[in-house]
Amino acid sequence: MHLRLPTLLASLRTLSRELLGVLGQLETRLRESNGLAPLSEHGLRPHASALPPPRIPASEIPGGLGIGDVGPGVEHDVAVTIGPWDGFEDGDHLRLYMGEAVIAERPMSAADRFRIITLEVPVAAIRAQGDGAYLFMLEVSNVLGAPPIYSLPLAIWIKTSRPGGHDPQPDTETINENLAPAHVIPPGLIDLDQAKVVVRPRPETPTTGPWVNATEGDRLRVSWHGRYVDWGPLTAAHLTEPEVNVSIPRELIEAVGRGEAQVSYRILDRVSNSSLWAPYATVDVPIDRPGAPPAPWVRDTVDDLGLVLRLADLQSRDVTVEVKQGHGGQAGDRLRVLWKGVAADEQPVPPYTTDWRTLTTSDALEMFTVPYAHAEVLGEGRVTVTYELQPTGKEVVTSKRLTLLIEGKAQSLKPPLLRDVDDVLDIARFPTGATMAAPWQPDRIPAGSIVTFRWVGQVEGQSKPEYADGANDTEVTLPYNVMRQLVGGPVRIQYQVETFANDPVDAASLLRYPRYPHARPRADGRAILAIVESPWITLQVIETVELAPPIFPSANRAKQILYADLVDGTDIEIPDYANRQADDIILLMFECFENDDPGYTHDPQTDIPIPKGHFQLGPFEPGDEPPPWRYHIPRERIFFDRNGHPRYHLHARYSVTARDNPSRPILSESDFVRINLLGQPPIR
Repeated sequence: MHLRLPTLLASLRTLSRELLGVLGQLETRLRESNGLAPLSEHGLRPHASALPPPRIPASEIPGGLGIGDVGPGVEHDVAVTIGPWDGFEDGDHLRLYMGEAVIAERPMSAADRFRIITLEVPVAAIRAQGDGAYLFMLEVSNVLGAPPIYSLPLAIWIKTSRPGGHDPQPDTETINENLAPAHVIPPGLIDLDQAKVVVRPRPETPTTGPWVNATEGDRLRVSWHGRYVDWGPLTAAHLTEPEVNVSIPRELIEAVGRGEAQVSYRILDRVSNSSLWAPYATVDVPIDRPGAPPAPWVRDTVDDLGLVLRLADLQSRDVTVEVKQGHGGQAGDRLRVLWKGVAADEQPVPPYTTDWRTLTTSDALEMFTVPYAHAEVLGEGRVTVTYELQPTGKEVVTSKRLTLLIEGKAQSLKPPLLRDVDDVLDIARFPTGATMAAPWQPDRIPAGSIVTFRWVGQVEGQSKPEYADGANDTEVTLPYNVMRQLVGGPVRIQYQVETFANDPVDAASLLRYPRYPHARPRADGRAILAIVESPWITLQVIETVELAPPIFPSANRAKQILYADLVDGTDIEIPDYANRQADDIILLMFECFENDDPGYTHDPQTDIPIPKGHFQLGPFEPGDEPPPWRYHIPRERIFFDRNGHPRYHLHARYSVTARDNPSRPILSESDFVRINLLGQPPIR
C-alpha cells in the first residue's frame, strides 16, 4: 500500500507532536527532580528537536574522567562537544553545568544550527568540584527573555585520587610503594587448593578499607609470576572490610611450577585510574620434587587414606609420625620430622620440628612424636607433615608431603571486653582511656601467659604485653590519644595469647624458622608452645559534641519572622562549639516549605539526598572570621516554591565533619530550628 504525500506529511506531523510530548514529560520529571521550574513555564521551541546532552569524548571509553584527564598537574582543557542541534537562534547564550556549577559558556546564534560545537573547559573548573558522580547539563537562554531550554543530563564519574594512594617513589615507574606487598595464604602454601592472595593496606596506613582511596567499582588484577587472576568489582560492603581475598587456582600455580614465584597486584578504579603494581612478594611454591622419598604416615588417622586426624580419637595423646621403609636413609644419616599447619580461619601457628635423629639401621621404620598441643591448636585447620633426610656429607633431601585435615575444634578464646561499652565507643566518656579486658579463662590463659591487645581502624596499633595471673581478667588501657585518632570510623579489637612449654628446649631448633619471630625461647629456656588469637569485636568510635541549634537573628522569642522583614532575605548564624578542630567542615542545611514536611529530593543517578539549600563553611584557617558564622539567604529562596505557592516555615540545621575524611559519618548534628513566617506574603 502506498501513502499519498499529504497523508505522509500529516502522519509525520502527528509523530513529531507525540515525540515532543514524550520529551516534554521527560524534561518535566528531570526538572522536578532537580528543583527547576516546570516545563509549562519554559516550553520547547516548536521548530526544534530536543536539545541533546553534552558529550565528553575523553570519558566515554574509561567510563569517566580520571587522573590523566583532570588530575593534579594536568593543565590541558577538556573538550566537550555540543550538538548538532537545530534549535539555536540569534541572541542565544549556552551554559554548561556540572552539578550546580557553570563551568563553561558562550554566545550562540542561528548560524550554529546543525553544527558540532566544541567547548574547551579548563581542567581547573572540573577539578575544583571534587571527586564524585556529576550530572553535566546544557542550558540555552535568549537575550530577548525567551524561557531557557535544558538538555537531558550526562552522568559522569570524576576521580582524581589514585587507588592505593599516592606513589611515594615515582622513579620506580611501574611500582607503587604505598601498596602493601601481597600476602599469600595458607602460610607455606601447605594446601594448593586453598591458595589465596590477601590484599590489605600497610599497617601504618590510616584507612578502614582494603586499600587507600577504595571506592565502589574498583577491580583487582593479581599477578602470579606473570599469570593473571582478575577480581571485582568492589561493592559498598567491601569498603568497610580490612582486606580482600583472591583465590588462586591450583592449575595456575602448578603451571608456573615449584620454586620461587613473584606475586603482585594492581587496582583499577571505575574510570581506569591505575594504582600501579604493588611491591613484589616472593613465595616458595612447595610442589614435590620428582623422585622425592615417600611421604610419612600419621597413626590414628580416620581411614586407609590417612588424610583426616580427629582430636577426639587422640584423647589428648601425642601424635605418632611414622617414616616407613623406603626413605633410603643409611646408618649414620640424620632424619627429622616437620609439622607445619594453619588453624581455623587460616590463622598461622608456629611450626614444630623434631630433633635430628641419627639412624642406626639402614632404610628402617622410624617413629617420631609430636606433642598433642601442636595438634590441638590446629583444630578445624590443616597440617602438612614431611621429613628431611641428611645423608652423610650430602645435601638435605625433603620427602613428599602428607596433608591432613584436623577435625575437632580447639577450645576457643572468649572475645575481648571494653568496660562500660556496648557497640559504640564514645571517647568523651573516657578522658583517661578505656579499659580493654581479656576475660578470665584459666584453661586457655594460664598464669604466666602473655596477653597482647591489637586494634585496627583509622590507625592500627597494639598494647604492651601484659602477663596473666591466672586468677583475674587481664586488663590493658586503650589510651585517649589513640581513641581520638579512631573517631569517625569502626575499630576492630582482639587479643593474642602466648602460652609456653614447661620444659627448656634447644634454642637452635626453634631459630631455624626466621619467618616465625615468635618461635623463640624465653630467657628461662621455655619455648612458646602456641599463639592463639581471640575473635574480633567491632565498635563504632564517636566523640559526642553538643551543638547548639542555629540562630535566626531576625526572629522574635516566639521564633517568628514577619514577611515585611524579609525584603532583603534573612541571616542564619552558627554558634561556636566545643573541641573545634582546624580541619572541621560545617555544612549548613536549610529548607523553606509550606507544610510540616520539608522533604528532600534525590539525585536520579546516585540516589543521594539533596537538601533544597546547603552551604559549606570551613575548613578553618588561622585568621579566619571568628564564630558565630553568618550565612545570608536571599529573598528569592524564601518566599515561593517552584509551583508559586507561598512558604510559611523555615527549617535550618548544621553538621560537623572533618576535612581529612569527608565521607566518614557525621561527627555531630544539631537539632532543627523551625521559624514561622507571619503576615501577608508578597504577591508573586
